[in-house]
Amino acid sequence: MITNRIISSLICLAIWLVIINNSARCQFERQGIPVESKHQTLVTEPTTLPKGFFRVGIYSFYIIADRYFDENSRRKVLQNSNQPTGISASLNSSYGISDRLEMNITVPFSRRITKGIYKMVDISGNVIGEIPMKVIGQGIGDIYIEIKWQVIQGSTEKASLLIGNLVTFPTGRKNPSDIMDEVNFNEAVGKGEFIISPFIGYKKIFYPYSLYLDATFSWHSGGEKIFYPGEETVKFKPLPTVSTAAKFSFHINDWIAISNMVFFNYKAKTEFIGTTTETGPSTWAVESIPYLYFQIRKMRLGQAVSIPLAGRNTGADPSFTIILQYIL
Repeated sequence: MITNRIISSLICLAIWLVIINNSARCQFERQGIPVESKHQTLVTEPTTLPKGFFRVGIYSFYIIADRYFDENSRRKVLQNSNQPTGISASLNSSYGISDRLEMNITVPFSRRITKGIYKMVDISGNVIGEIPMKVIGQGIGDIYIEIKWQVIQGSTEKASLLIGNLVTFPTGRKNPSDIMDEVNFNEAVGKGEFIISPFIGYKKIFYPYSLYLDATFSWHSGGEKIFYPGEETVKFKPLPTVSTAAKFSFHINDWIAISNMVFFNYKAKTEFIGTTTETGPSTWAVESIPYLYFQIRKMRLGQAVSIPLAGRNTGADPSFTIILQYIL
């Protein structure tokens, strides 16, 4: 009899401990996991923000442009180069609509300046004159709105499959202004067209490493704008752009992460329709972009260098980016 009572008491105690343990675990899941999610690094974070999370970020970009890849993919120095510099900053905000659906809005502000002496040369390359020059491009550029959705929701054990769409709105000034002459004016800060860019992405975490792959196809609406001072308005219609990227990331410790992205971009020819119809050259570029991130709880500080490896009819200068993000 006493033995039965002891056994019954032990069973009741075991059931009570299970109930208490489950209750405590549920309490932790409700309160602990969201906090931990806000502290996740670029290695461990999901491809979309969890529901109700809000992230703000500032991206600062700097470049000194004086080199390019020619049509034979040879790296050359720009003639009449006065080492034009470009500085831009973008304000980015992201919101987790659900655990699988995220929306991003990016508002860029740019300031590019080229100042110095423009050297006029003849067909033999001899300098025949010099003109003081100052070209400035400053203002709010084209705004980007992006939607991302996890088709397959990932975790630390399962890969994530992502689809999305990035739309570029032509909010930036598309024509040059305050024109004094051909080398003294305010240049455009916008593209002057809508761009629709659907993409697909894949991420796999194998801690302390992660791999991210994506591919993007961009459709350009084309439009009308003045490309250079003194010229007439020209209709333009770029053909589609295709880009792919592969990004490998790893932790040095719990708050420092390093990653490297290899990026390829191909832009087909552009048609220009004015008094005559002309076709601009196609371009392609391959870049390596190493990143260094510092994660301090809900704040993330990063820096990156974009290094052109090869290309055709495109710039060949490295650029520098500073990233600051915070999750609310």
